[in-house]
Amino acid sequence: MKNPAQNRYPYDATVLGLDGTYQVLDNNSFLAKSDCIASTGNVITVDKEYILFYSPKETGIKILDVVLVDCYYFEGIIYLIVREFKSQRVFTISHCLPCKESHCTWILVDLDYFIDRMDYQAIRQYCGNCDDSEKRPSDENKHQNIHDDDLLEFEF
Repeated sequence: MKNPAQNRYPYDATVLGLDGTYQVLDNNSFLAKSDCIASTGNVITVDKEYILFYSPKETGIKILDVVLVDCYYFEGIIYLIVREFKSQRVFTISHCLPCKESHCTWILVDLDYFIDRMDYQAIRQYCGNCDDSEKRPSDENKHQNIHDDDLLEFEF
């Protein structure tokens, strides 16, 4: 099912879907393989709240709380129509998906994805370097310790 904006701009859904570049999903969601989109699996959803980081030429970085209104793909460029939460101003941001040399001037961040990444980083900091097999306790030692505990042995 195509979204209303996409109806005006044809694209090859089969080729882009198989390549994983752009695909319209169920529940008004879109898969857009872009470095500018920070969400789980690069999936964005209409009417969901996001944080938009962008850098206008005249000033530094600006941060906006936005809601995704619509999304469409046309001639290699993904267009996201967003509405700023505070002022209700609607505007379009775009990025060339197949262009590897083009840098993102904006990043759209899913709040759930951001919280998950923060949790992951906190766990890694707490764990230290858990990838080292010498430092990680083996499963065999855990089971032996359980069986050696006298408090867990019951006699009936």
